[in-house]
Amino acid sequence: MGRRYTKSFDLDQIEREYLGGATTYELGEKYGVCHTTISKWMRSRGIHMGKGNHQRQENRNGSGHEYVYSDLMKEQHQQSHREGEERFREKLRKATNGKFEYVSNYRTPDRNKAVIRCVECGYTASHVIHLKGDIRCPMCAEREKQYRKECDAAIQEAAREWCLSVPRTCKHCGMTFYSEYEDALYCSDKCRRNAKARRQRASRKARGISVRSQKRRYKQRMRVAPTIETYDHSVTLDAVYKKYRGRCCECGCKTVRSKDYDPRMATLDHVIALANNGTHTWDNVQLLCAKCNSEKRDLGQMRLAI
Repeated sequence: MGRRYTKSFDLDQIEREYLGGATTYELGEKYGVCHTTISKWMRSRGIHMGKGNHQRQENRNGSGHEYVYSDLMKEQHQQSHREGEERFREKLRKATNGKFEYVSNYRTPDRNKAVIRCVECGYTASHVIHLKGDIRCPMCAEREKQYRKECDAAIQEAAREWCLSVPRTCKHCGMTFYSEYEDALYCSDKCRRNAKARRQRASRKARGISVRSQKRRYKQRMRVAPTIETYDHSVTLDAVYKKYRGRCCECGCKTVRSKDYDPRMATLDHVIALANNGTHTWDNVQLLCAKCNSEKRDLGQMRLAI
């Protein structure tokens, strides 16, 4: 609902003053109303004065008064439009480093959008004249992406050829071989597995654990049939996770349930390892993160605390 005025206004007098050269701001201040109200009243009477100075040409017909721009105002408007186009062209050149150029449609009824064109490939697009955001040509970006892929493929192929031309010596058997990988140390998977087994044997020997004692303990554990006192089927990772509320019993961190390896991944641990004749019961299990479990190994809880 529009605003209701208790005071009556002489619109004929206001119209005469408006046509005489008074602005809407002056009339609004004089009669105590907003200047937009003066403009609305004049438009309702068929008077469209326009913005700028008051150099107008009056055309009278039977329907009422109609005012249009004079030739001088038209020339000023066109000059202002040309200057705006030049400013936009210079601004576009600086914003895109000369990659785009202005084509047409500067300040059209289509929400102040202008048609611009890529200098390299001729791609044409419509963009707002405020030049907000990153202005990039999708065709040039796709071509640059494809060029980078080709360069990466060429570099990889050159690196592969160079690796194949360099002789290497296997660290396990001492045989000379060629590989397409720069960090290759072994001539085959067999040598890699044998070298890994050799390192494991050396590590066990350094810790004072012999292969014979490991095999003996494994056979003793396998001879004993699991009973309800040694193996409880209700002890599962989900049940232990629920019991400890997902908290690691060693470091207290919040563990996560994940199939991929994560240092905070929840794991079920035996306080006394099964390799040391431990039992799979509730009094011998706890929840540990993957990091703490790997550090504990089969040393036992007291050994880990020391």
